[in-house]
Amino acid sequence: MIKEEHRPSGTGGIYTIVAETKEQALEYATAKKNSIDYYRSPSILSQRELTSGEYEVQIKYYGLD
Repeated sequence: MIKEEHRPSGTGGIYTIVAETKEQALEYATAKKNSIDYYRSPSILSQRELTSGEYEVQIKYYGLD
């Protein structure tokens, strides 16, 4: 199961992806990052294993002014 949360940050935002395994999280996060407009400079901000054993990846992107 993959959980996705979006949090606005200024004119851009941050997506938080949580999955059962590192591979699932990175695969989903990479697809999400690639779906964001190139001009918004999407990037993987952080990745870590949670104490629950799940894996979290954050993607940040900027707004267009």
